Amino acid sequence: MPFFPNKIVQFQTGKIPIQAVNVPIIASDNGELVGYVRVSQSLEEFDETLQKLDWGLSGGIIITLVLSGIGGILLTHQAMQPIEESFERLKQFTADASHELRSPLMAIKINAELPLEYPSVLAI
Repeated sequence: MPFFPNKIVQFQTGKIPIQAVNVPIIASDNGELVGYVRVSQSLEEFDETLQKLDWGLSGGIIITLVLSGIGGILLTHQAMQPIEESFERLKQFTADASHELRSPLMAIKINAELPLEYPSVLAI
């Protein structure tokens, strides 16, 4: 990696990623630049750690989505159960009321049609 004194931190990408830090050494008595200390390290291990963290985070996200989906389905089923029971009771009430109203209405209808069909019976 080429040395650039104006850059404190340098990165080299490519086959082997490297990070280099250049620190100027200044004399304490006269403030002159004496030289530079350069420290470099390979970023391969850092990249591997980041890749493992990415896989772990991705797996955690997938597991979270699956568990939240299952929880949502269970909670929805639990919340809908009273509504479904109420709807069934309403259907039963409607069927019972319809049946109970049909019998008296049928008697009224027959009693209303009978004089129309047999007017001679009514004249007696």
